[in-house]
Amino acid sequence: MKKTNFFLRIGRFIKRHKIISLVIILIIIVSGYWLYHSKTTATAETKYVIGTVRVGDVSSVVTGTGQVSAESSVDIKSKVSGDIVALYVKNGDEVGEGSIIAQIDSEDALKNLRDAEINLKSAQISLDKVLQPANTSTVYDDAFNTITNAFLDLPVISDELYSMLYDRKHSLYLADDQQVNFYSGKTGVSLKRGAELEYNTAKKLLKSSLATYRTTPRLSEPAVIESLLGDTLVTVRAMSDALKNIQTTVNYISDKIDTDKPSELGVDQSALVSYTSKLNGHVSNVLSSQTSIESAKTSEVNDSLDIQSQKLSLEQKKNAVSDAQDTLSDYYVRAPFGGVVADVPVSVGDGASSAMVLATIITKKQIATIPLNEVDAAKVKTGQKVVLTFDAVSGLEVVGEVSDVQTLGTVSQGVVSYDVQISFDTQDTRVKPSMSVSAAITTDIRESVLSVPTSAVKTSRGGLYVEVVDNVPKGSGTTTAVGGIILSTPPRQQIVEVGLTGDSRIEIISGLNEGDRIVTRTITASGAATTASAGSILTGGNRSTTGQAARALGR
Repeated sequence: MKKTNFFLRIGRFIKRHKIISLVIILIIIVSGYWLYHSKTTATAETKYVIGTVRVGDVSSVVTGTGQVSAESSVDIKSKVSGDIVALYVKNGDEVGEGSIIAQIDSEDALKNLRDAEINLKSAQISLDKVLQPANTSTVYDDAFNTITNAFLDLPVISDELYSMLYDRKHSLYLADDQQVNFYSGKTGVSLKRGAELEYNTAKKLLKSSLATYRTTPRLSEPAVIESLLGDTLVTVRAMSDALKNIQTTVNYISDKIDTDKPSELGVDQSALVSYTSKLNGHVSNVLSSQTSIESAKTSEVNDSLDIQSQKLSLEQKKNAVSDAQDTLSDYYVRAPFGGVVADVPVSVGDGASSAMVLATIITKKQIATIPLNEVDAAKVKTGQKVVLTFDAVSGLEVVGEVSDVQTLGTVSQGVVSYDVQISFDTQDTRVKPSMSVSAAITTDIRESVLSVPTSAVKTSRGGLYVEVVDNVPKGSGTTTAVGGIILSTPPRQQIVEVGLTGDSRIEIISGLNEGDRIVTRTITASGAATTASAGSILTGGNRSTTGQAARALGR
């Protein structure tokens, strides 16, 4: 009864105070919701997926897709014109570098080569002739004979002239100054004094040159013979001058004597004429020997010029043979490199010219061409290692390296791309030209460095940090690989310096040690792997590259 009255009073109150009642009801509803929400939230705590700082390799990889092609392809053409007389390959044949592909009719080239070889032999014979040593020993032997003959006569003539000038028993009219003065006066005496002076000079020259002659062997060096020949000429001329002066004196005295001329005067005049003839003959012979020697020398010089001329001619003939051989080789069309014959569009009997393709050859070595965007292409360099996979050959991986990066990009619909060529380290016959290929290019690698998963590194205004767990519960039964664990104390933020950012891990330069336990993912009550303070440098709005991470640290 009392309860009924209570509810009746409440009903009447509500009717009388509708606004107040409505406010009270709203307060009760809100308070109830708040109590319910606080209880349910308290039971759904934040969970953390834990990882470990470890030592290993961190690599940065650029990926792309493209096509396989032969490393080189070339159309083989003939350098000469003519009929094709032989073909040595067909489609699909493997050929080595220098293998003969085809032969062009070479009859005229063979004839030209034979003619060039004959001319070469003729030039060689001509050179051999001029190379035969010239016999110059004869002229020097003749010169020595001339010298000998001169020195056989000169001492005799010198003695005879001496007797005429100084021996009173031989020639009183000339040897006795008083007699000379008697017959011819002072003029005759003066002439005699001049003749004596010339004679004494000639006698000294004779003594010196005769001593040299007697110590000079016949087979002396040419220069020695030439020097002695010159001395002989000077001596003969000096003796000839002395004789001439004596002859002038004798003739002058003879002219002054009208009657009763001394008998020996005529004899002396005859002897002087004979000696003059002999000395003139020796002068002539010595001069002739000198001329012969000079002629022999000139001949040697001319022979040397002839040799040079013949050598030049021989060299020209050798070049002509070499040119003819090169021309003949052009009639045999060869492969410039080893490979596979892809096409032979001609037949035997067809006429060939420099514009006609005789065969197409592709190399057995293959390459992959991968187009990359400008961001990825900037990271790629020649020599970087690449792993290649093929859609058409399941399970096949081929290792290669970047051999070339296109310098000028290609723009298509506003997007710039650069072709990267990758050479294969090994060849697999299952891989064919034009097959699709996927490439993973390792652009950078750090070996044996500290690293963490990229999701573990987060950014804030203070820089880059990693959440470190100091106390990981053991045996709580709340740890799972996917669901994470509940921590009794929240993780602490550790500022770190990072290096290379790879696909899944990032290099830690400082701030962490090997074995440290870190948070790799945070699971909130709603089930989202986020944190209230920051996100991973590679996820969401906080995505960053290594360069951005460095700038965040103020480096």
